[in-house]
Amino acid sequence: MPDLEDVAHYFLELEGDAGEISNLKLQKLVYDAQGFSLALRGQPLFDAAIECSGQLIPDTASSFSSATAAGNPSLN
Repeated sequence: MPDLEDVAHYFLELEGDAGEISNLKLQKLVYDAQGFSLALRGQPLFDAAIECSGQLIPDTASSFSSATAAGNPSLN
């Protein structure tokens, strides 16, 4: 099972150098991926907790706060 950072890095790689991905967009993509995994496979894609209180996934918000497609985010 991939962890949360694996999933987030996957979306950053898909974005490539041509575009820029915001922290909020990254969180939404990871949230949607988790939802699709639960709906289609009946199991979570990753084990991180999801909260709907401002920031969707606290671990992603802090780890990828400066994420852009042009550079790798620095992980905490």
